[in-house]
Amino acid sequence: MYAFANVKEELSADFGLYRSTKKKSKKEAIGDWTVFSTHSALMGLSYSNRPESTFASTSIGQTSAIENLNNAYKTDFNTDDMEVLAYWEDFYKYLTGVCMTARTGWDGDDKKSTFEVVDTRNWIPDPDGDYVLGKYAHNGFYRYMHKHDLVRDGIWDSDLNASDKGDIILDPKKQDQQQQGINVQDTTDTDADPLYRIYYHFAYYTKDGATVIGMTISANSNTLFLASSVMENMPFAFKYWNPDGTLTGTRVPQITGDIQRVKAEIANLRLDKSKAELYPMYLRNSRMIPNKSDLEFGLNKVIDTNPLEGESPANALVALQKDFRVDQSFIIDQNLDRQVNATTNVNKIVQ
Repeated sequence: MYAFANVKEELSADFGLYRSTKKKSKKEAIGDWTVFSTHSALMGLSYSNRPESTFASTSIGQTSAIENLNNAYKTDFNTDDMEVLAYWEDFYKYLTGVCMTARTGWDGDDKKSTFEVVDTRNWIPDPDGDYVLGKYAHNGFYRYMHKHDLVRDGIWDSDLNASDKGDIILDPKKQDQQQQGINVQDTTDTDADPLYRIYYHFAYYTKDGATVIGMTISANSNTLFLASSVMENMPFAFKYWNPDGTLTGTRVPQITGDIQRVKAEIANLRLDKSKAELYPMYLRNSRMIPNKSDLEFGLNKVIDTNPLEGESPANALVALQKDFRVDQSFIIDQNLDRQVNATTNVNKIVQ
């Protein structure tokens, strides 16, 4: 099994491609957005404002109950938090190939379960598991929590302290937002409310002859135990864009990443060519004009030349003829775009 640590490095690179390939060191450089545009198109095409399924019954006298269930289901589906959840599920499904949604608790006020989409880069999977079929021995993920969140959830421990900088890491999702210039609220690491990296681990084991699931919560590089509990089912749901037998499946940057890099390179070469065509180049006769500095601009300037007998002074400086042939690189761009469309079927879906 391909080491998931290597996959995480690839995922971090994919997030960079999602934010374009423009190099910050070159302000005049052109970036390409093939990964972003393909990802956004797939997200837009998969959006739905209605539930994918409804309740039904063949029993006589259950019509009223079924209507109530469908109404409640539709109301839950259209709530703001479910809209946000659906957005992030699609976001990670296309960008990282898989989305893991975890049931994280119970909202006593609204009387409903709470869910969280886990950043795939924070996922600690069973390397031998089959998450498409739901067959895996263990599963885990990191959460980034402030002290007030830990106190609220009853898992605060005094051994967690602000000096443990190894665990005070900004959530990668918020890192991405900050790198894009987005003002992220409630991410400040202060002495009063520091940020910690908390690990949630879930594994099957046998208790009193029955198979159950144990959840443990730890911190400080998993050396500090915070809490544990037993549950009947794994609290996860996995959505894949295109399962291929790997942990993440096929993801958009795998198909479009190399194409984006090539298109960005071609675009910048094309820009350099256009700039070069704006500035003339000359062939200087160094015998007739020995000092190159004589060609610098000056008002009412006189430049001495020493032509041979019968030689025209016009030969002292001759414009260099450049190659102004029609640029054919746009054909390469079009072929690359067709390759993306053929692989992802975005255009076919639109039609």
